[in-house]
Amino acid sequence: MDIFKIVFTGGPCAGKTTQINMVKKYLEDKGYTVMCVSETATDLYNLGLKYKFINNQIDFQTLVLKAQSFKENLLDENIQNKSEKIVVLYDRGILDNKAYFDNLRDFDYILKQSNLKEINILDNYDLVIDLVSLAACDPKKYEIDSNDARTETVEYAKQLDEKTSNVWAGHHNFSIFNSNTSINEEFRLIIEKIERVINRQDF
Repeated sequence: MDIFKIVFTGGPCAGKTTQINMVKKYLEDKGYTVMCVSETATDLYNLGLKYKFINNQIDFQTLVLKAQSFKENLLDENIQNKSEKIVVLYDRGILDNKAYFDNLRDFDYILKQSNLKEINILDNYDLVIDLVSLAACDPKKYEIDSNDARTETVEYAKQLDEKTSNVWAGHHNFSIFNSNTSINEEFRLIIEKIERVINRQDF
């Protein structure tokens, strides 16, 4: 049994969902079983649990972390002991929450409340693909219309992009991809990296 867990992260408007869909099709055509874990904050937004509906940042990010952990644990429980090769693609992982805190002690607090440790979170994923937001590499192309849950200004999106990279930088297999290239070229580079991991060349 082979299970590979790949996180797609990055600031707002980095093309995560687009690349995940392209990677999913490519891997399925190669015979892999592909599971996708959707972006939790967007799921909550679509449920009506918008940030303004929750009391404060800590409460909202606690909700995001709990929902993300539930989805990941549910998936883990049901893909164990399967004979096929499985690739799990995550539209953001648990550690993305950390980028939204100004006081990191607040993030440590919600981790402790959920009985989680940062080192264990990092070790749970085989590869982290960090896509640079257009807000950082090409601000004129940055937009919020394609996702109702995206409300960040260009400046705040740039800040989140940098903070997101920083929180994942300690992962043993962390790769940054510049979204200023064409979608197809970025996809080609991402697939090269993923295939190296799947073939156990980058472990």
